[in-house]
Amino acid sequence: MIIYAATAFSTLVVITLGMAACGWYRHLHHHEYEPLPSSSEQVNLR
Repeated sequence: MIIYAATAFSTLVVITLGMAACGWYRHLHHHEYEPLPSSSEQVNLR
């Protein structure tokens, strides 16, 4: 039971860190892509 809880907790931590790293990467590089429209807007223009 303890092993299952530790595995679930570690998986949750890895997912959270992955999402946080991706969010920080997008936040730090957002100013470079700001003039361009988002991918959803590009799809709507086609």
